[in-house]
Amino acid sequence: MSDDIHRQWAERVIRTISHVFPDGHNTTLWPLCQRCLPHVPLCATLAKKWDVALLEAGHLLSKAGIYLYKNEQYIQAENLFQQALHLYEQALEPEHVTMMWL
Repeated sequence: MSDDIHRQWAERVIRTISHVFPDGHNTTLWPLCQRCLPHVPLCATLAKKWDVALLEAGHLLSKAGIYLYKNEQYIQAENLFQQALHLYEQALEPEHVTMMWL
């Protein structure tokens, strides 16, 4: 596959996992978070490898980080939050309202 095709598939994977990964605050959905969690490192790797600066990638890492934080896995959560921040910085202008909350 060409690099463009790889990048397109990386974006599709990231968007799909981000779409199905629930909000980490909702404890009733934690079993689904747990099932989706193994896919998060792959999505982070794909985003970095293919320079995919999607808001969905940042959202995915943030949601997974919230889930891990709520389950007292602080080091892993911090790592995901830092990666999410980096993706948000790539995808958004510094003056964007979302950046003010990060």
